[in-house]
Amino acid sequence: MIKLSGTDQTMRLDGRLDIGTVKQAHEALRELGWKPKHLDAGGLEGLDSAGVQWLWWVARHHDGALQVTHASKPVQSVLKAAGFARWVTP
Repeated sequence: MIKLSGTDQTMRLDGRLDIGTVKQAHEALRELGWKPKHLDAGGLEGLDSAGVQWLWWVARHHDGALQVTHASKPVQSVLKAAGFARWVTP
């Protein structure tokens, strides 16, 4: 299960963002109508390639960039391996 909270500009995800939860996150974001530029990943427990792809979609459809803060080392590693190191802010 994934929980989405925050504001129009800052989205927080709690749980795992993976192939099993991406649809839930997408529907929640669409329902809220947010256009986040910032992801508070402090509650993100894990991320797979489907989660990375969805985050890329969010960035692409909401002004082209996404700043990720408070990401755990494993989440940072996945983002960096996928080529999104520029998103990660300590």
